[in-house]
Amino acid sequence: MDWLLFGTVLVLTAGTSVLAWFVWSWVPARSRLTQQGILNSISRSIEVRTGQFGETRSIVHFCLEVADMLDLPSATRRSIERAAHVAQIGLVGVPYRTLRSSSKHEWTDEQNEAFEGHPTVGCTMLSFIPEFSDLVPIVSCQRARFDGVGSRFLPAGNDIPIESRILFAVQTYVSARRQYGESEARRVLRQGSGSVFCPMVVDALLRVLKLTGVERAAEPAGVV
Repeated sequence: MDWLLFGTVLVLTAGTSVLAWFVWSWVPARSRLTQQGILNSISRSIEVRTGQFGETRSIVHFCLEVADMLDLPSATRRSIERAAHVAQIGLVGVPYRTLRSSSKHEWTDEQNEAFEGHPTVGCTMLSFIPEFSDLVPIVSCQRARFDGVGSRFLPAGNDIPIESRILFAVQTYVSARRQYGESEARRVLRQGSGSVFCPMVVDALLRVLKLTGVERAAEPAGVV
């Protein structure tokens, strides 16, 4: 990985975050964007960079459906919704060419390392904005495996915030469905249940898909 580039991105994003905090603190309340407007702007900017338009809407939808299935409190539900909009803000530290490549299976070790580090970059950015600082624990754990493998400095099992566990499963499902089709996306969830993903969350997501009829969604061209 190009550590000079990575360091530069960190400095730039930290500076941007400080500026955002300054503006938010000093501009009169009536002139500010609503927090939801800011969240929408962030997620839209991420989609412009990745080219996956509408993906945030899908992720938010399924996250909230899973939260309802698990009967989570409204405060947790709101945290998940907010986190879904900013969870991938750290992708500014991933090269554009990597994000626009056709398949992750073709990535080099360096590209994978850059991608896996995006939660750290995102947390650095969010930590400078008081209104979003409560989302840092959720964003930092959004790719933490349930069994703790490969997550040396992250919690495992039920110590992972429930918001992060839901985000990880839903993000993976939405991404796999886009790339490989509905059947393969569900297979990834089932195969990773209990190891990669929280089994309670996987069970809830699969029930949501069944109840909403998503399981019968058309497969993309080329997928049998």
